Amino acid sequence: SVRPDTVESLIETLAIDPAAPLRSDVADGLLRSAAAWVDESAFERWLVAWLPSDLDEPTLPFGAGRGWQALEAWRAQGRPFPSAANAWLERQRSWAREVLDDSSSESQQVRLALSLLTFGTTFDPEDVPRFVSRLTARTPIEIRDSVLEVLARLESVEVAEGIIERWRELSPQTRTGVVEILVTRPQWSESLFVSL
Repeated sequence: SVRPDTVESLIETLAIDPAAPLRSDVADGLLRSAAAWVDESAFERWLVAWLPSDLDEPTLPFGAGRGWQALEAWRAQGRPFPSAANAWLERQRSWAREVLDDSSSESQQVRLALSLLTFGTTFDPEDVPRFVSRLTARTPIEIRDSVLEVLARLESVEVAEGIIERWRELSPQTRTGVVEILVTRPQWSESLFVSL
């Protein structure tokens, strides 16, 4: 059987060393194994090494950065994020909220902001109005489509309420996409039918 300290040594030797970068698929495999074996202190130590460089310029896909790979592996194991990860994610989410609040933000930034705000298990229902504000007819269709994809994955009852509040501002095409999403969950369907 593999000992946790062996896994830690492998990660620290192979994945943290910037002189010998790993292929993304190899790093993903190592980090998935590590997330199942190591303790939170080792994981937090790695995040301190990886996340600051990822903070400068967030990009899609998140897996392009070792910190994102580590967070995804940890999340996939159902383990709660350590405090360093939560603090880092909150800084990222603050940036994302600013992007969504700025109507002049580019499509790539909006997609990244949506992904950041729904990453992990700490989705904040108070962000729903930000998402829904991007469904109006004034918003480019590629952004509206991205928002609809994100809303379809969420479980929050606030999604239906937020969409219904802005119903009159939605284009006919967007309304069709919204109805397709709302009828996928009984509590959302009920909100839709009551409002109509």
